[in-house]
Amino acid sequence: MSELKLQVATVADLPIVMKITNQAKALLKADGINQWQMGYPSEVDFENDMKEEHLYVAKLDDETVGFIALIDGLDQAYQIIENGAWLNNDEPYYTIHRVAVSSDASGQKLGERMLRAAVEKSLELGPDAKSVRVDTHPDNKRMQYLLNKIGFVLTGHIFINDGELRYAYEYMR
Repeated sequence: MSELKLQVATVADLPIVMKITNQAKALLKADGINQWQMGYPSEVDFENDMKEEHLYVAKLDDETVGFIALIDGLDQAYQIIENGAWLNNDEPYYTIHRVAVSSDASGQKLGERMLRAAVEKSLELGPDAKSVRVDTHPDNKRMQYLLNKIGFVLTGHIFINDGELRYAYEYMR
């Protein structure tokens, strides 16, 4: 099995990132999940991620097969958690957002491999960070399965900018 590598995305990666985003939106819609269906994430979101060097493309043999945003620092949406509590009480942490795998490369456990690589990358970038957090739509069973499989713990519920419920997960390092 080829090694999966994460590298900081550049503007040159934007077309493939948008292609993968559109594939992910179509899959979510086909699964009846109302996530990423209202214009988010957009090119502007990804351009902002790129400017801050938060977006990583996943490469297999020099082919882009997915992307993931890995962000250090406090996430405003995570300040209030309901029906639970964070495992890491406000120590430094990383947050994973905007994860997608190319449908052209399915069947290679890329979602799992990308999430594991993001946890490893967070160790490399911020050795002081105590955990990695992520949230997902309540109906996104694929993501919930992957998060549980690699050791993330369901910690409670958060509400994102539009007031929509998300399941909150945390991985202690």
